[in-house]
Amino acid sequence: MPLCVGVAFKRVAKAYWFDPQDLDLDEEDRVIVETTRGTEIGTVKIGPRMIVEDEIQGPLKRVVRKALAADLIQERQNREKARRAMAICVAAPTSAVALATGHVLAGGEAEDFTGPRSPWGARIARAVHAAVLVGATAYREKLGQSALSRGTPAPPPSGPVVPGMH
Repeated sequence: MPLCVGVAFKRVAKAYWFDPQDLDLDEEDRVIVETTRGTEIGTVKIGPRMIVEDEIQGPLKRVVRKALAADLIQERQNREKARRAMAICVAAPTSAVALATGHVLAGGEAEDFTGPRSPWGARIARAVHAAVLVGATAYREKLGQSALSRGTPAPPPSGPVVPGMH
């Protein structure tokens, strides 16, 4: 029966067993651990104890060390970056919903937006498709290999994607 500590990665989450090495760890200590996803920071939720082998899933990974002040600062910075990225991701669909719930002016006349089959919805859908295609094509070229394994994508459009928009 190996000596293990239970480490969680979110405030309310399942604890995973790790080998504490020779570290003196207590509950609520912040630790740096090796995981299948790489090095991560977690919190000791279950103090050191002997665990039956059957309770351990896969090979037992190790606790690298107790988290340093620099690790905690980096974690805060990463969370702030994630919060800002989420705000950006949420803003784009919110803008699209605002557009979808109102009217779109076309040549001074209001047109109802009723989805991708409406005149404006089709234009927006084509613009989004073209933008994704350009990005995917550039990404494939950056990788130097076929990132898109299904067929050959059409070349990116040369002029404005949405008629009447410049």
